Amino acid sequence: LFIQGADAMNFNEQARHEYECNVDLATAVRAGDTSAFNKVFQQHFDKMHRFMTKLCDDEDHAADLVQEAFLKFWHNRSGIKPAKGLRNYLYMILLNLHRDEKRCQHISYISTDRINEFAARQDPDVREED
Repeated sequence: LFIQGADAMNFNEQARHEYECNVDLATAVRAGDTSAFNKVFQQHFDKMHRFMTKLCDDEDHAADLVQEAFLKFWHNRSGIKPAKGLRNYLYMILLNLHRDEKRCQHISYISTDRINEFAARQDPDVREED
């Protein structure tokens, strides 16, 4: 689809206006404006929730991750670069949370009994205590 003439001008004006509003919103959140944060939350929560539900196949868990992403977003608001846009920043936080969680799921835990067994095999002076 190619937009020409007056429609292209209207589209460009609308896109510029939307961009400027997003920059203003990002700037306000960065400055600590809670009403701006609430507006961002309302604008993005549902889309982020649908996206995360597709990744983890669990609506409740997806909602938890999205809420955690918004908490991180608020706590790290000084890192917001208004000209870069909020959407990418929010999704980056969300995907990093998801990746961190997946990484932690791959860590296996070894019981102290198994550690003692291994140590005893490696060093004959190490004995299990009775």
